[in-house]
Amino acid sequence: MFLILEKNYKRQLSLAALLLNTERKIHLKELAQFQNCSTKTCTQDLYELQKRMPSNWEIVFENNLVYLVKNGTGNFNWLYNQYFESSLSFEFFKTSFKDTSKSVFHFSEELFISKSHLYKKIANFKKALPDEISFSSTTMSLIGEELYIRLALSGVIAKVPSYKKWGFDINSITEDSNYITMIEKELQIKFNPLAKLRFLYWIETCKRRRHMHPIETLRVDKLPFYLALSEETKATLMRNQLPINEMEVMTLMLGAHLNFPYFIDNSEEKYLELFRNHYPENYSLAKAMAESLIGQDSSEYAYVVLYIANLLTIFKEYDYLQFFHTELFCPIEGVEKIVSKKIQNVVEQNCLDLNKREQANLAMYIYNACSNKVVETICSPIKIAFYSEGSLIFQESMVNKIVNRYQGLVEVCLDENAYKDCDLIICDSFFDTENLQQINNRQAVYMWETIPIKRNWHELDELIMEITYNKNVNG
Repeated sequence: MFLILEKNYKRQLSLAALLLNTERKIHLKELAQFQNCSTKTCTQDLYELQKRMPSNWEIVFENNLVYLVKNGTGNFNWLYNQYFESSLSFEFFKTSFKDTSKSVFHFSEELFISKSHLYKKIANFKKALPDEISFSSTTMSLIGEELYIRLALSGVIAKVPSYKKWGFDINSITEDSNYITMIEKELQIKFNPLAKLRFLYWIETCKRRRHMHPIETLRVDKLPFYLALSEETKATLMRNQLPINEMEVMTLMLGAHLNFPYFIDNSEEKYLELFRNHYPENYSLAKAMAESLIGQDSSEYAYVVLYIANLLTIFKEYDYLQFFHTELFCPIEGVEKIVSKKIQNVVEQNCLDLNKREQANLAMYIYNACSNKVVETICSPIKIAFYSEGSLIFQESMVNKIVNRYQGLVEVCLDENAYKDCDLIICDSFFDTENLQQINNRQAVYMWETIPIKRNWHELDELIMEITYNKNVNG
């Protein structure tokens, strides 16, 4: 979604991203080269960027060297939202949501820009949109398959959650909240706060567009959440919420699948059965992937199977919706990278019908939803033993620090013969490999200084991550 912005906004946000991710001071000429613009334009962009940053952030200039002082709260996503909210792109989405037909003339008059300039902005906006939708300069609204228009609008509302800007009615919002509570009670599920909020945006979007743009067909049918609803609840939704057709109720429940909830009252098996009966291929695939990731004995096995089965069923819609979100965490190093790589390998081995981009996206979605639940299961801890002909100085304090430093990644073995079956041996200068015949080529040996120094911990960090990666990813 970063692309759906005016050119100068993109430059300023690119500068923000660079300054946020660079600890050193950067010369103004280097920034200008990075932006492919003049130093004058770059300086102007920096001043404009400063105006939109949080009050406790400051761009500092020192003899043509530039760096960012960042204090307190705020991040790149927050900054992006500030730019997006003041962009023409936001105005284009907003007029589509309100479904108020306007001419180019009236639109240009309202925004105090010329028609020729507006046409250029519309052309750039259309290029930035995903393939499933476009924008009409005749009606000044989004065009394309209705489901994907609604997905786009609900995604954008999540970026700028201002009831006033979108024209939400407080009575309508209260009604939406009551529907969500009814659905939670009916299905015996519980949405987390973020999922509940996004589900609310989805309901409001459907309500706004259902009369003029009803949905007649869906790519997926027999959605488990829809099938689990009683006829009475379906009738209530038909009567009070979506009076056009039953497909609109199905569309509403698609929003529940897109905002996968946490299950309560031991209802996992109920929904696994629905997936097993109506989406057997997705269920079998999800089961195989969960077994590869965490094994059947894990307490989180049912949740992971359910999440993956759900994601596979609505993958096209979910993947499209992420175009309008920027909150997904991309693992970079350490244990996150190890878990991510393991998930990526499992996806590539099982989801052969997806292309490389889709496989990478699916792995990222699974990581963001499940990593905190399965990290300890995915990352088998490496075993560390101590060995010394003498007595390793500070061994007791080192053990405590290693356990606290690496938490679930390591298991320290203190038995006398622990070195015979471990992944890493930490020793001192008395160590003699000739006297340790049990060492095999899969074991690593690290020789510690007599008195531990900072370099030891840095080297141990790298070694533990390398061993953990090889053990959990390369087998």
